[in-house]
Amino acid sequence: VMKRVIIFKNGYSVDGKTIELPDSLENLLATASKKLNIEAKLLFTTQGGEIDDINLIRDDELLYVSSGEPYMGM
Repeated sequence: VMKRVIIFKNGYSVDGKTIELPDSLENLLATASKKLNIEAKLLFTTQGGEIDDINLIRDDELLYVSSGEPYMGM
């Protein structure tokens, strides 16, 4: 079953991109880098929890993508 996620740059709640959830965290970071024009290194939930396992991501989850900086909220 295909899952999708909505990604935003860390600290922003506009210009999000809806993407298909790939099979690995590395591929998700690569896709996020392309879609958001940043060097994606970290992923955070809306509560600020860092995602380090692709299996923890739920369908239609909002994720914030960082280039290494800490979570900044929306």
